[in-house]
Amino acid sequence: MNHLSALFTTLNVAATVNYNGQYCGAWSVDTSGNGFINFHIVSHGQCYLHMPNDESSTLLQKGDMMLFPRDSQHQLASEQVSPAPLNQAQMESYDSGVLENATGLVCGHFSYDHPIMSNVVSQLADVIIIRASDTEQAALKSLLVALVEHAKQTGTDSMWVLNKIAEAVMALLLQTHLKGNKGILALVCHPQLSQATSQLLEQPAQKWSVEQLAEMSFMSRTRFASLFKEVAGMAPMEFVTYWRLSQAYQWLASGTQTTLGAALACGYDNESSFSKAFKRVLGVSPGAVRKQKTA
Repeated sequence: MNHLSALFTTLNVAATVNYNGQYCGAWSVDTSGNGFINFHIVSHGQCYLHMPNDESSTLLQKGDMMLFPRDSQHQLASEQVSPAPLNQAQMESYDSGVLENATGLVCGHFSYDHPIMSNVVSQLADVIIIRASDTEQAALKSLLVALVEHAKQTGTDSMWVLNKIAEAVMALLLQTHLKGNKGILALVCHPQLSQATSQLLEQPAQKWSVEQLAEMSFMSRTRFASLFKEVAGMAPMEFVTYWRLSQAYQWLASGTQTTLGAALACGYDNESSFSKAFKRVLGVSPGAVRKQKTA
């Protein structure tokens, strides 16, 4: 498993399509407020994106995707100026086919139950727009085309397929479009730090030292520690602890490990020291995470 795969597996991001249909006449919608990463894809027609404190609007057309990494307030509307009242219009289904002069939207969110995602999204913009006409990566473009075309189909399996396509889209977006200059995604893709980072991510129980990691990166200890902190936002050994406990969180949340098992698997010698570190770094106790799974 490479370092990006290890990161995606731990984050356990899942896609959910909440709305798939079309709007006619004057309309406006805002799906923010769930605390997750919201997205919209225009499946046909066009609309305008309005953001708070932004006097201008942005035209969106078929195949364009909007991503709101931090659940930012937004407004998609049929009008460029003076949008209709928010969330009042009724979305129409595709039971009668594509309606004339309508705008099709696939609206959903990427959910996660892992605290490490706050580090990932903290470096991203309020909104990221991926234009169908500007997408150079063939795989991402193909997925967006497939999602747009499948959105107009009906049937009991339609939404399930949309969810799966959306999950694949998110994986590619994290890998190619959302790296940023700082944070964990930037760290795992950094040309000088990726080798050491991949070892950290894949072997959380290893007794790492800054000297070992610097040697893998062909840098002095001082230079490595300085560059690592600049990119990751934390010192190398802080990141080691953060990643170990993030792995443990995923194991506990999924029910694949007991508290003691998670402690040993991520390099701790006893349950007590592990539990104290877990609560200090992640803000919740191991027992509380396991209870959430049981509930």
